[in-house]
Amino acid sequence: SALDASKRLSTLNDLSPTSAKSFAVQHNLDEKTVKKIDEYFGNESDLASFLIRAAIEDSVIANFLYWYLKVEIEANSELDEPMSKMYAGVLDRLTAALSQGSNSTRRTYQMLISQKKFVETLVEMAKLVAEVSGNRMKKQEVLKRKLAENSDLIDLKGLSLPLDPSIHVKNVDQELEIAENQSLAELMDTQGLAESEEEETDRRTRT
Repeated sequence: SALDASKRLSTLNDLSPTSAKSFAVQHNLDEKTVKKIDEYFGNESDLASFLIRAAIEDSVIANFLYWYLKVEIEANSELDEPMSKMYAGVLDRLTAALSQGSNSTRRTYQMLISQKKFVETLVEMAKLVAEVSGNRMKKQEVLKRKLAENSDLIDLKGLSLPLDPSIHVKNVDQELEIAENQSLAELMDTQGLAESEEEETDRRTRT
């Protein structure tokens, strides 16, 4: 069953790339799962290892790979648990490689952790605002209060955005206004929340 396969796959994180495929075959995993494992763990030049090596060399690749894996883990968590476990194994390999590498890769790792916290905070706020009964003004009051209470959003220290790491977030404007039927995600995207490196350079040149 998928559950049994998931339990067997839970040990894949500790396996070398060359042993992962034989492990899958030995435990009679279905053909689809074996194929996916082969693609990700089948040999020293498998896709996962290639992408992790590229991520170590390039923080932008690390950014997109990290969030791709996060999305796939969540998307498959209920539909295909073995696949979710496999993606989680790749994510563990990626974060381990970054956190245990050079000063540069450790900075990339810390950036990803900060991004994760930032996204989780926004999701939590979006849920809180959505649950507020009342008109737009009432929701606006709740949003402003929550923004004021969250010190982490006051100074984000130029945090790179997950969807576009060339854009760096300085802070969240506590005077944001919610339009009718506007989600918090849309609000954050349309209110000049972030400043790109190019814009910041231009601003500093002007001043």
